[in-house]
Amino acid sequence: MALLVIGCWGGTEELKAQHAIGLNAGVFNPVNSNGVQYGAGLDYAYKASDKVRIGIGAAYYANSNSSSTRLNGIYTYTLREGVFSLYAGADMGLYFIEGYNFRRVYESINYIGMAPVLGAHYKLAEELALNLQLKFPLLLTVDKGGKGLFPVEGLTALEWNTGVVFFF
Repeated sequence: MALLVIGCWGGTEELKAQHAIGLNAGVFNPVNSNGVQYGAGLDYAYKASDKVRIGIGAAYYANSNSSSTRLNGIYTYTLREGVFSLYAGADMGLYFIEGYNFRRVYESINYIGMAPVLGAHYKLAEELALNLQLKFPLLLTVDKGGKGLFPVEGLTALEWNTGVVFFF
């Protein structure tokens, strides 16, 4: 998923654009499910300060047995600025996963998820960058007694995306 921060490895270039839209393709692999899902996502971010971007995102992933949809808020912090950039951040949002589980039983489950994010951009032009990103979502669910949110036993996920970011 294209999270939208330009930070550079040892450079001094500063991105002037206030808004960014990212379009990406990637994989989502919920552990204890029926394998890797392939899909795409779209993100929007606003430059809140020189180092911070906040925004929203959505993605859809699927394979022949299951699908996952993510709607999330985005927070990223620029670690370095310039042509090659690194950033870290966090996503928080809703995950909708449906399909056949590893026991071959069809289910549709909604989760709240939080994901640490690591990413890099390579600036192609003033308004365009390539994006690589890795996320490790921790999916949470309400316990059966309804007393709170707890990590889903045995179900976390790994998400990897690559794409482009347009700045304006």
